[in-house]
Amino acid sequence: MPAARHAPTVLCCRHTELVVYIGFVGAAPLGGDNEMHLLEVNNPVAIQRGVLNAISASNRPESLDNKTVGLIWSGTHGGDIALKRAGEMLQERFDNVSVNFYTGGNYPTPPAIVQQAGEECDVIIGATAD
Repeated sequence: MPAARHAPTVLCCRHTELVVYIGFVGAAPLGGDNEMHLLEVNNPVAIQRGVLNAISASNRPESLDNKTVGLIWSGTHGGDIALKRAGEMLQERFDNVSVNFYTGGNYPTPPAIVQQAGEECDVIIGATAD
């Protein structure tokens, strides 16, 4: 009598797990045990924080003329320089645009700072740099 062979059969496949029933094909193993075994394989990849907290982008204004632009800096090296230059360029390009600078202090920027900027500004630009 030929030896028993294992034949995996995929029962269910989802994004987070794969369930496989393993049975025997051919003759039963010695002792007559023809029992099915369940093998469950879980996906070890965690969901990223950005995916959990993702939101859609706000609508863009037609122009930045007569708008207040908030610049939020996370506190990383060089981000303040880039943001201040962006603010200067916006003031050169648009009429009567005002710029408010906010320091978050760390990454990610504390929600209270983001809330304050959202209440005081029409548009917000955030930057991190190293």
